[in-house]
Amino acid sequence: MSHMVFWLVFLPILTIIFLPLMKIAADIDPVELRMVTSAGVDVQEVAEKVNARFSNWFIRTGVMPASESFFGGYVPGTDQQEGMGMATNMRTFAADWVRGMWIIVYRAMWRLQALSGIYIAALFAICLPAFIDGLAVRARKRYQFENYNPVFFYFSYHSAVLVLGILFYLPIVPVALSPLVVILFLGLLGTAIWWAAANLQTGS
Repeated sequence: MSHMVFWLVFLPILTIIFLPLMKIAADIDPVELRMVTSAGVDVQEVAEKVNARFSNWFIRTGVMPASESFFGGYVPGTDQQEGMGMATNMRTFAADWVRGMWIIVYRAMWRLQALSGIYIAALFAICLPAFIDGLAVRARKRYQFENYNPVFFYFSYHSAVLVLGILFYLPIVPVALSPLVVILFLGLLGTAIWWAAANLQTGS
């Protein structure tokens, strides 16, 4: 449970805090655009839905304008000549940070919308068969009276939790989701689920 809290809560928060400190491109990476297009996803439709949702949730509600005004607005000390340079730098840094934060939020929403079909397809094409086959291997091991190895199960269980955690973290991961990255991850996810199911209560 603590692993899932880390992946679902702490790591995304840390990413949103520290990643905007670097220069982040506002556009979706062309590699991701080509990948979702090749998967049959209508990129224009995705953009329209995400733009409308982002506008309704963050712009029309005033959340985004308020954050930009707060972090990029007036800084005490700018009226003093000796403090103008430092205050201006602080204001620029804060404005760049909040801009990067909103880029991360928008990109996460775009990835969720664009990759949801791929996630669901992978669930039924890879994860579910891997889980069923793993349970079949587990049943065979129990039938053959193999010894229970709690250490082996511990590592197999936590490997599955780790990969599932990365699955939830993918929308804000700070790298382009190329086809190779997605295929590699889905393969690891299926293997981890199979490993955990096959060793749920049996030895190696």
